[in-house]
Amino acid sequence: MSSSCTFELADYPIEETKCYPIPELMVFFRERDRRVFVRKVCERNPLVWGNLHGDASEEEAFTYSIRIYEFKSRLDLLGFTLEKTKRDFEESKLGEIERMTDTNDRLRERLYDSDLAILERASFEDFLVAFQTIRERRLRGFSTESIVQHDDVRLVKRLFRNNRENFDFFPCHDIRFLIRAFAETCPEHAFATYDLTDIVHAGYYEPDDPIAELATQSLIGEYPRHGKIIILTEGKMDRRILEDSLRLLYPHLADYFSFMDFEVSKAEGGAGALVSTVRAFIGAGIMNRTIALFDNDTAAAEALRGLALIAVPENIKIVRLPEIDLARNYPTLGPNGIARSDINGLACAIELYLGQDVLEADGDLVPVQWTGYSRSEEKYQGVLVNKQCVHSRFVDKLEACKREPSRLEEFDWANLRTIFERVFCAFH
Repeated sequence: MSSSCTFELADYPIEETKCYPIPELMVFFRERDRRVFVRKVCERNPLVWGNLHGDASEEEAFTYSIRIYEFKSRLDLLGFTLEKTKRDFEESKLGEIERMTDTNDRLRERLYDSDLAILERASFEDFLVAFQTIRERRLRGFSTESIVQHDDVRLVKRLFRNNRENFDFFPCHDIRFLIRAFAETCPEHAFATYDLTDIVHAGYYEPDDPIAELATQSLIGEYPRHGKIIILTEGKMDRRILEDSLRLLYPHLADYFSFMDFEVSKAEGGAGALVSTVRAFIGAGIMNRTIALFDNDTAAAEALRGLALIAVPENIKIVRLPEIDLARNYPTLGPNGIARSDINGLACAIELYLGQDVLEADGDLVPVQWTGYSRSEEKYQGVLVNKQCVHSRFVDKLEACKREPSRLEEFDWANLRTIFERVFCAFH
């Protein structure tokens, strides 16, 4: 008998395959999610292995596991959002109904009569309720007695045709849309787990093989989707701040991104240099998904004119730092002294997003100084006064949270999070 591995959401087995995991699902794990531990054989999932209470022997388990909320974030990042899942469902459902009602095949129409009636009635939300019922009742191997009353019992029964799960009745073009829909019904702090114990013991993999990494490499045809997203910034300080903050605030997503290293490449900084890099990426036909992250200031707007007449491919996104409330009434330093101004679009470099706790000195916000005027944009450009002190205070904040992650909520990360929210959604 062939060995098998199981993909589970909140302890419910969704997909079981022989010998090897499904690469399209394995790609949502990273090697940091690998768990090797000793357990009793009777602790295996009973929905997969049945009642093993009599087997108290121990085994070394090999799994990859992350929280459901982290798993959904990774699905979203790779484009399998709930919104896209619902849209794919509606499109796939129409295609299935059209196939079932093919007037050129009366026999097919009769065979699909029952399925057609269920599918025509079932909405996306009905499937979510059915998935939740199945998971919460831990239904496995359908029997009439095990099905509880439900708004549409027929849908639950149909998902268990021939005494086994038939989740492929859920209309979709990609298994990852099914997984995203099922995950939506799971508790946020439950786990998404790929249990590979059986196939490792059977010798399909060595115990120290990087299985998640191998799965990612196997998806060569979808490399642009599954390769790391490259983030290009205006300078090395932007890169350091964002890379370190990403690992602190979103550790479960950090390995999906790669930042351009200015020190290794000796690349120039600034908005103009970033535009040149984007043009080079376009000219070289770089296939990786790439985000060019520009400041929210006049210099960036002026530099971006250099891309106005260029067709930027879909895999490259031009993203500007978002407008923030803090900048709507910010102290500025000009010829007439300190004045309050809305500096969104004029002087919002990365430093303005590091938190009010590092932007304040002796109770006052560090001001922005107007430094020049852009004739093409007809706007002034501003820079933060004494940026080095702000950087230093931010590094102290960062290091404090690295040492004691429990202190994270003591500090202001709100505006940095708005940057990452924009980055995470760039390809949606």
